[in-house]
Amino acid sequence: MPTIIPLEKKHRFLEELTRTGNITLACECAGVNRASAYHWRTDDKMKAAWDLALQVRTDVIREELVEKALVATGHIVDEYLRDEDGELVLDENFEPIIRRRLIDYDARIFTKLLDKVLPSADGTAQTNVQINTTVNAMARKPRLVNATVIEDAEYVAETTENV
Repeated sequence: MPTIIPLEKKHRFLEELTRTGNITLACECAGVNRASAYHWRTDDKMKAAWDLALQVRTDVIREELVEKALVATGHIVDEYLRDEDGELVLDENFEPIIRRRLIDYDARIFTKLLDKVLPSADGTAQTNVQINTTVNAMARKPRLVNATVIEDAEYVAETTENV
């Protein structure tokens, strides 16, 4: 006779899977072995809940990475949202709504990071960003532009006498 797993263990498993995205940790938290957890996955409802838990975790990771990309390429300024009269806009709890805005960022780096984190529906973008950080230690010698060679020594002598 098969062992009946309490529904509470499945809930704990799914909660931990959503929080960590780690099946081993979720099994430990729920007090079940991995084989049992993968057997649960044969049930269509459990499979859908499992996939949803992993999708939620992936979305959280994406949000965290985007936030880190924003901070790494610029800095975020919190501003209070105001209406056309300059009054603060309040939420349903009568708290001011804060809008986060990114300033002073390098769009090339930000775009590359976003392409890595949030792939497009068309597939991964082919962006190539190369930042040259080398410093040329040898200064270039000045180059004469439109230099004219004067071969007539008498002309040079006449020009210098008039000065």
